[in-house]
Amino acid sequence: VVMLNAASQPQLAVLSGGVRYGADGPLRQAQGEAAEGRATFDAVGRLERVVMSGMAHLHERGRGSDGAGWSERELGAGAVELAMETSGAGKSRLRDAKATGNARLRTASPAVKNGGAASSALGGDVLTAHFVQVNGAEHLAEVHGEGHTSLRRVSAAGVVNTSSGDSLEVKFRPAAGAAAHRAKQGRQKSGDDAGRLGTDEIASAVEQGHVVMTQQPVRKVGETGAPSEERATAERAVYDGDLEKMTLTGNVQVSDGA
Repeated sequence: VVMLNAASQPQLAVLSGGVRYGADGPLRQAQGEAAEGRATFDAVGRLERVVMSGMAHLHERGRGSDGAGWSERELGAGAVELAMETSGAGKSRLRDAKATGNARLRTASPAVKNGGAASSALGGDVLTAHFVQVNGAEHLAEVHGEGHTSLRRVSAAGVVNTSSGDSLEVKFRPAAGAAAHRAKQGRQKSGDDAGRLGTDEIASAVEQGHVVMTQQPVRKVGETGAPSEERATAERAVYDGDLEKMTLTGNVQVSDGA
């Protein structure tokens, strides 16, 4: 169903019965699906808002123009609401997203030389995300989570860090500045950056309320059995991506399986 105004510009569009969309380009590929989709437009027919409901699932991957590996972004929830804005060139672009109902957001970078692919996964009853434009592409700026939140980070070396709590706030460093920042911190060789273009990195994270954290180290050569898991509980956890440091406060308890 599509409603038009007197100037034949779309004002409302409703799709139902298994909605699907797709985009396939050399630098960006995307697909999505939901039981129902609803889009609203401004007075001149520019897209303003999209609501996808009924097990909404969105998957997108992109890469730099140099042909480097693909970075990925995936969002799943009971319902997803997208707020759009119009760029100076007259194109619609994503500004904010709100996911409700067991919301899950996953991001993954391309594999690095002599390593694996770093990834992060965020979850919560409600996730809200804000995007910024960098070099003509949408990049994550920050994500807020409320209710049964979780954060899982896997480093390129294979170290797995997980945490859960009542609320979560994560700020990202857009891909355009990530490579330069790593080089400045002395944590990345310039020749290794090509495989990570397009990846948004976690700059900081704050999790509050009944926080439970675990770290699963990488199994060492010759080591038998699973590596010893470290576990910590606290009321508040703050992660500093610049220092790669976690600070716990409030009734802190730490245990080591070894």
